Formats: sequence, C-alpha cells, structure tokens
Amino acid sequence: MREFNEEDNKKRLFFNCAFPSFMFSIVLCLLIILFKEQISLIIFGDSKYFTPIVLLGICMPLFIVEKFLLLSLRMSENGKKYSFWNIFSKLLYLIILIIFIALGERSFLCITYSLVSAQIITSILILIFDGKNVSISIKSYDKKLFKKVTKYALPLVPIVVINWAMSSLDTIFLKYFSNFYNVGIYTMAYKFVNIIMIIQTSFCLVWAPISYRWKKENKNNNYYQLVILAMSFIMMEVFALTMLFKPLINIILSSQYHNCIYIIPFLLFYPIFVTVSETTTLGIPFTRKSYLNVIISIISIITNAVLNYILIPKYGAVGAAIATGISYCVFFWLRTLFSRKLWFKFKLNNLVFFTGMLLLNGLLNVFIKNIYIISTINLLTIIIIYLYYKKIIIPLLNKLEKNNKVDVLLIAYPNQINKLKSIIESDDIIVNTINLDNCNKFKKLYLVIKNYIKNDCVYFGYGQTKYNYYLIIANFLQKEVIMHWIGSDVLMLNNNTKTIMKLNKVVKCHLACSKLIKDELLEKGIKSVEIPIIPNFSNYELAKMPKEHSVLAYLPKGKEEFYGGNLVLELAKKYEKIKFYILANEDFGKEQPNIINLGYIKESEMYQIYNKISILIRIPEHDGLSLMLLEALIKGKNVIYCYDFPYTKKATSFEELDEKFKQIISYNPEPNTKGHDYIMKEYNMEDIKNKLKKIILGSEENE
Repeated sequence: MREFNEEDNKKRLFFNCAFPSFMFSIVLCLLIILFKEQISLIIFGDSKYFTPIVLLGICMPLFIVEKFLLLSLRMSENGKKYSFWNIFSKLLYLIILIIFIALGERSFLCITYSLVSAQIITSILILIFDGKNVSISIKSYDKKLFKKVTKYALPLVPIVVINWAMSSLDTIFLKYFSNFYNVGIYTMAYKFVNIIMIIQTSFCLVWAPISYRWKKENKNNNYYQLVILAMSFIMMEVFALTMLFKPLINIILSSQYHNCIYIIPFLLFYPIFVTVSETTTLGIPFTRKSYLNVIISIISIITNAVLNYILIPKYGAVGAAIATGISYCVFFWLRTLFSRKLWFKFKLNNLVFFTGMLLLNGLLNVFIKNIYIISTINLLTIIIIYLYYKKIIIPLLNKLEKNNKVDVLLIAYPNQINKLKSIIESDDIIVNTINLDNCNKFKKLYLVIKNYIKNDCVYFGYGQTKYNYYLIIANFLQKEVIMHWIGSDVLMLNNNTKTIMKLNKVVKCHLACSKLIKDELLEKGIKSVEIPIIPNFSNYELAKMPKEHSVLAYLPKGKEEFYGGNLVLELAKKYEKIKFYILANEDFGKEQPNIINLGYIKESEMYQIYNKISILIRIPEHDGLSLMLLEALIKGKNVIYCYDFPYTKKATSFEELDEKFKQIISYNPEPNTKGHDYIMKEYNMEDIKNKLKKIILGSEENE
C-alpha cells in the first residue's frame, strides 16, 4: 500500500511485495501436505480427514495472489471491481455449498470443499481478468525496492500478534477475575459494537488509497484537516445517537442481557478511536516509520492489562469495557502525537474536544440509570457536537471551495517586506501585510488580533527572541506560525530552555536565511529549513564596471562599529584616491574627501550605484546571508566578506582587509563573472519560491 502511488512499475512492485509471502505460503503448503495426517488428528481428532487439510494448503498460494490483486484494485480506487470480486467469491461459496447439500453431503467436509472450490475458481478468474500487474519473472526483482518494502513491512508482523492479544485480554481477565455471566453479557454487547465496526472497515478500505494518492499529489493539508474533522464529527454523532437509542436494545434482548447497555458505551470507543486515528496517523506511514506502531501497540496493551486487572474485580464486565475503551483512547493519542511530530501540525484542540466529549458522555451513560435524564443528556450532546463542528467545518469547506488559497499575514521590517512578499506570493498564497508603526499598545493588540483572525498563517520576517504577545495570540487562535531568522536576531536569542521550547511548540516551521544561521539555531535547540532571501531585481545582468576602482559599504548610523566602520574608515584614509560610497549613513567619515555618504536610497537607485562601484566591503561582527552580498555578486562585483563564501575574499581584520584590497586593485576593474554565475545557479528564485510554497502549504516542515 505504502509504495503503490510512489512506484510507477506496478509489475515490479507486485513481485517485490508478493514474492516473500508467496514463497512462505509455498513452504507452508508443503509442510501441511507433509504432515497432513498429524494436522488432521489435531484438528478433527482423526487422521483420516487429511483431504480437506491438503486442499486448504494448496489454496494458500492462490489466496496470497488473490489478496495482492484485490489490494491492487483497492489502491487503484477501482471500487466496483474490488466489491464485485468480494461479493462474487462469497456468492460462489454459497452456491457451491447449496449444490453439495443438494447432493447429500451434510458433514463439515461440505463447508471445506465449498470454501476451497470457491477460492480456487475466484483466484483463477481474478488472475485472468485483473492479473495485468502480476509478474513471475525474476527480472522484476529490485534490491532497493525489496529492502524498502521489507523494512516497512517487518514491524507490522508483531503488531498483528499484539493487536490480537489486546482484543483477547478483556475476555481472558473476565474469565479469571469474574464469572461467566459477565463474560456472556460482555460478548453480547460486543455483537452490537460489531455493527459500528462496519463503518470503521468501510472507511479504512476507502481512505487508505485516497490518502496515499493525496500524498503523491502533494495535496494541501487542509484536505487532511477536513477529513480529520469530518470523521471525528461523524463518529461522535454515531456514538451519541447510539447512546440516545440504546434503551431500544433492551426491547430486542431478554431481561438477563439488559445490563449490556451499560457496557456498550466504552466498547464503542474501539471502532470510534481506531477509525478517527486512521485520519491522524498518516505521518507514520508517510515517513515509513512503521516501527513506531510496535511501540504504540505495546504501550496500549500494557495499559489494557493494568486497567483490566484494576477494574474487572470491582466492576466486572463494565470494568472490562472501560479498560478497553481507555486503552484505545491511549492508542489513538499515541498514534496522533507521533504522527503530528512527523507530519504537519494539524490542530489538536478539536481532538481534545472529541476525546473529552466521548469520555464524559461514556461515563454518564454507564453510571446514570435514569432513562429520562440520560436521554436528555444524549440529546443535548448531539446538538452541542453539531454546533461545535459546524463553526469549524463550514469555514474550512469554504476555504477549499475558493481553490485552497492560503492567506498569509507577513510581519517584517519595512526594508524586508517587499523582498519577502515577492518570494512568498504565488497563485496559491495571498500575502497580507500589517502596519504597526505609530500605534499605541492597545491599537497594536487590536490590529494584531483582527489580522490574525483574517489570515491562515502568520509569517515573521525576523526571529522572535521572546515568547511575546504576537506568539501567545497566534497560539491561542491556533494559527500556523512561520519564523524566518535573517541574521543578527539569532544573537539576541538567549539560551533560555523554556523560551526555546515554547518557540518550538508554537512555530510550525523555522526558516534560516543561511547555513550559518541554521547551524547557530541548531546549537540553541531549534531545527530549521534553509531559505535564503534573495534580491528582487527585475534583471540579473552584470552591471557596468567603472574605469577606476571604487568601494561600497553598508554602515547604518549608530551601528557603524558593528558593521566594521572602523576598518572601512582606516582603509579610506590609506587609499585616498579611491572613492568609498557609504549606504544608510549621512555623517560617516565627513573629514575624508573620498567618502561619499548616500544615506538611505531606493532599491531602484541601487542599479546606478552598482554601475559606479567595483568592490563591496562587508565585515560585520555577525551576519546571516546579506542581500547586499548577493546583489553585488549578481552584478559581478568583487566582494570582501567576513565569512567564507564562494568567489569572495575573506577578511576579518584590517591586515587581511588591506591585503585582499591590494590584490583586487592591482588589476583594472573586471567583472566577477564566476560569482555572478554561482548566484544565478545556486540561488534560483523559482526554486526558493517553490520550496517556501511547500512549507506554507504544509507539504514540507522542519528538516
């Protein structure tokens, strides 16, 4: 199932998946034939009935092939054929059974021969009509695929045994710690629960192929969120309706089984929690971490055993039902939380409501005996569930109807907004901005809440170094938060474990503008995805080179020392014939005639500046991935930088700066074409936009 939509060659997939099971069935078949008389003696008490044993053994390989073919039809979402062959095999079995009975065969052999005959005929017909994916050629063997399939499938083997044990523990404990009356009413209650299990089985058959197809198609996570909400709503309403009409069960049953209605509530937790967990657990199979299911099953069965031991001696069959129900509640939450950690951060508050309502209503239906009081409670529960889910599901449906567009609220520094907006915005993503300048605290709070409500996601264009009200409100409103660390903001992030834990909890995805920032965040305990912010030039052509060398430096007023202003000033004094253009400052080095302060200029004016200069000097105390660095390289300028970066010269002291500067000015100004080509190749705008789009839409998270 896991590889069906990932692997294009279905014959190769069929061979590598079915071959181990098929060979095992052959070996088992041979063992059955070899020890047919002994097996007959064990099962029937007589060694002469070995013929049906042999026939069942022969059927096993055919049964394996049939199951994989039916699975192929199911994963292809060919529901008509899948249903047809299932109904056909049952109907054929019934027809053959009637023929055998009509011919006078009335022993158990009649059932065996009918079953075997129907199996053989059905398997052969499926092979003939729907066996296009069957391959028996050894050429179909693929070592890599086989290893991948085996690694995923092996942990599922002990899970089958553990789940079987878990479904049997309640009965075993009841027999040991209680009496046969409790076993009887418990078994009868389970028969009614089996009716609800039809919903579980039907949904699981349909949902598995759809979910894997959506994964292949990179479907927006809102679709998964809708299915989670829809199934939790449906299963809660099924539970509440069953509780409302449970008094009718006593009309069907004799008086000795009337206590069944107090056992059914918690037994219903089994199909309900398992069904909803199928929608929340997808992160585990999607990431192929099937071994987690073993851990989940072991914890669940231990919970079941402990609760059975505690509750059955005191409450009998009701205690066994509560133990089973709570065990599957634990099972559900373990699957959900493991999956959420591996997958996208789907909302938990709705699932907390779902669990709380089930537990509360289940307990009330067990311990309140007055039919009028409990019926009123159940009726109110149905209404509350409907009203709660209506306000959540309808807006999500409306969102999907408007072509799944995601509204993103961008909060960033003024000089970063346009650059970030150009990277984030796409056909699926609408970027909205908020202006909080000149606002008092109350107005800021109002604007933040108002804009948070309107948008699906909050995108911070800088790192939040404290757990402030921006994040508290986002967390309260269950908004997805993306945080883009762009440089020196990471220096202000204290090594406060509590703050970092809160940031990791609230933020869906941390982004780092460079590998350096990514590594620094990781040292502080924050995983991030590297997404550079690149210049939004209308053209990426090389700028003109001036006849004589000249320098550009970014030295904002008040931060001259941080950005290496003292080194630039010393260099300007030494090379007075070379012009030094200074950005973001109007007063720097006024006494130096070769220093020209430009102040803050528009992005459009930067084209003219790059035509005038040949060298960029950028030596701050700390940096992320400087836009000016990328701009200068794109425009083919020589760069002296404080970090190792391709096609730049590194300098961290005046001596190094002076040495690298001399090397550059010893030649006439020439374009840095290698630097230009490197940026064009490694920092492709479309690649960055696509990666960021996947993160915002939810198909990619923290690495």
